[in-house]
Amino acid sequence: MSKRHAEIAGAGFAGLTAACALAQRGWSVRVHERAERLRTTGAGIYIYENGLRVLEAVGAYAAAVEGAPFAHTREVRDERGPLISVHNWKGSRVFSIVRQNVINALAAAAHDAAVEIVTNSPAIGATPGGELILADGTRRKADLVVAADGSNSQIRDSLALLAKRKYLVDGCTRLLLEKTATERAAGDGRTIEYWSGTRRILYTPCSQTNIYIALTMLDADEAAKTVPVRKDEWKRWFPSLEALIDRIGTQGRYDRFELIKLRRWFAGRVAVIGDAANALPPNIGQGGGWP
Repeated sequence: MSKRHAEIAGAGFAGLTAACALAQRGWSVRVHERAERLRTTGAGIYIYENGLRVLEAVGAYAAAVEGAPFAHTREVRDERGPLISVHNWKGSRVFSIVRQNVINALAAAAHDAAVEIVTNSPAIGATPGGELILADGTRRKADLVVAADGSNSQIRDSLALLAKRKYLVDGCTRLLLEKTATERAAGDGRTIEYWSGTRRILYTPCSQTNIYIALTMLDADEAAKTVPVRKDEWKRWFPSLEALIDRIGTQGRYDRFELIKLRRWFAGRVAVIGDAANALPPNIGQGGGWP
């Protein structure tokens, strides 16, 4: 009996996880990534118990969390530093991780399971009968086609599955900073979100060498969402964080938050997963851990 075969569009968290799970169950799997290398947008990510169990199930857990701090305390402070509230994570695991480390861990697990990963291979559509259509006109026949090509999924849209796409009022610029010697000595596990009106700064240690910074603002706040970050604007709103803000260079990417809902998550032999199916704003706290 021949193996069942899957063609997957998108080598992000969802696509690589699906590839590992299918290959480990005896499927032959090919993953198509439109970029020239495997990479992720954003900077850091919180992964909670449900997501960590998935990483364990596909054999990517140890590599994904290596060097990542175990998050135990979340503080909220105002723009001048005084504490507003404290949340302690108890009874479940939470790690703050550099996103690229998770991609690398999943890619390694996929390689170990004999998954074929093809870069520079954008997919533009699919048919309910089980064909993945590539940008060069090639059609790849499969028992299962998986659309994991993100919130702008061309496969999802080619099948008219989108029920709702709503852009929200706010957005975020995310980046990584190198830790200072003081930060390396201070230890990890405590994250802080500073609030000042409609602007927020999230400070999260996410590796032995990196701090994950997320600047959140209204999408209408043009000065706040400009990249490279306008340090003068942010220091004016967060005077206690001037030294931190001064460390920001030209890095960072701004994204507006959005919600995506589908009429259904499949069409014949095509399944839609990840952000292509159910994109959520990161302040819900699940990110790549959501179904």
